[in-house]
Amino acid sequence: MKTATELDRHRYLNLATFRKSGEEVATPVWFAAAGGLWVVTPGNSGKVKRLRQSSRARIAPCDARGVARGPWLDVQATLVKDEHAIALSWAALTAKYGSAGPIAGHDVEADRAHSSARVDRDR
Repeated sequence: MKTATELDRHRYLNLATFRKSGEEVATPVWFAAAGGLWVVTPGNSGKVKRLRQSSRARIAPCDARGVARGPWLDVQATLVKDEHAIALSWAALTAKYGSAGPIAGHDVEADRAHSSARVDRDR
């Protein structure tokens, strides 16, 4: 099974979350490793709504269009509310992607409409 550091070499990660019906919805996302894998996404996104229902998720490295570039892994994704952890996730994304990345143009302090999710291996 790949580690967070191994996955972090990829530019995109396919994050699959599940609807109440059990249907899987995969979405390519920007992500970074910092004591786990972090994804930052708008708080009203489908991913966040689905993760509020269930922390069950799957991940795989992918290209920008979501074509898997490696094996899928079963994981647990946790929505994070801790301010320190949220700052860590934004810092990790900034370090990985720089000003051209997914948070370009965002004022982290003012932008509370985003949610951070930590992705961990299934236990």
